[in-house]
Amino acid sequence: MIEEQAVVDSAEDGYAYVRTAGSDPCGGCSNKAGCGTGLAASLFGTKPRLLRVRNTHGVKPGEVVTIGLNRTALMIGSLLIYFLPLLMLIVGAIAGESMAVSLSRGAAELLSVVCGLAFAGLAFIFSRRILKSGSMERLFQPVLLPDSAEASLPRLK
Repeated sequence: MIEEQAVVDSAEDGYAYVRTAGSDPCGGCSNKAGCGTGLAASLFGTKPRLLRVRNTHGVKPGEVVTIGLNRTALMIGSLLIYFLPLLMLIVGAIAGESMAVSLSRGAAELLSVVCGLAFAGLAFIFSRRILKSGSMERLFQPVLLPDSAEASLPRLK
């Protein structure tokens, strides 16, 4: 379980709205300029996020809580977003090359690129549909974790 501290903004209708602290993933790293994570942080920012979680512990506004995300969900999401399109790009390129050779066409490279990009695009669409399905969406929902030493801090004013 991947855990993070959050502060409860509001609690209503069985849900709590929690705000995570924005963090700079490159706080102690000297290679900020040459790293993709540093570039992504500079492009998208590190502002706090407001998340909706099921209020299973009866938390109230101002409390510091620990929320968690299933590691399996992170692995499945990473495979669907990164690995599947890359795999399909390669498969599409090989299929395009094979079609060009069997058709005796001269533009084998162009057909290979077009097929590779088409297969990768289809993989992105397929991944998005899977990730947006009801069962997968439930897997990606953060949850409130039981009280810990950090979560029992006094309420913030």
